[in-house]
Amino acid sequence: EGGGEAGGEADLDADPRHLDFVLSPSPTPASTLLTKELPAHADAAEVSPAALSFVQGLSSHLAAAGGAALLIDYGSDAPPSDSLRGIRGHRFVHPLHAPGEADLSVDVDFRAVRAAATATDAALICPPMVEQRHFLAAMGLEARVNALLRAAPSDEVRQALFDGATRLVESPGMGSAYKALAIAHPSMGGGIPGFGTA
Repeated sequence: EGGGEAGGEADLDADPRHLDFVLSPSPTPASTLLTKELPAHADAAEVSPAALSFVQGLSSHLAAAGGAALLIDYGSDAPPSDSLRGIRGHRFVHPLHAPGEADLSVDVDFRAVRAAATATDAALICPPMVEQRHFLAAMGLEARVNALLRAAPSDEVRQALFDGATRLVESPGMGSAYKALAIAHPSMGGGIPGFGTA
């Protein structure tokens, strides 16, 4: 029903729908408040106050109680500008195609997440995000997959393991589309596994 495969390019505007987005004739209170945090060169951007609020709460907890958090999602180190999409039947669709019947998804602005974490408590360790493929490689994916392959009971299981691991690190694909970010209490020291030094 419209759209393209999740993870692929598609003309979502071609999806049938009864609703559409409109541009406000003047700045809204939310846009006035939230655009102060955007880079000066941003012509358009998606901002998620809920995500930033979640990160502030998480960071406050980590600062008070210790520990670390690992965040993995798709996004980049800049505000997304046109990433809102629906996902229905494992395919991307226009976000207003079949309202209530499609999941909604946006890219994460990891720059803003990192800034929210360190603004909550400057002592928190928050190294730059890394692509999922680099994170998994640093965490020993190859050795783990090789051990699982040796123990696999059949060629069919071995092939499924190999295909699954390959999908996680493919670029283009999940390996480069998904990013990893860590937020940690200072007691973890300067290096967080998978991220090198902060």
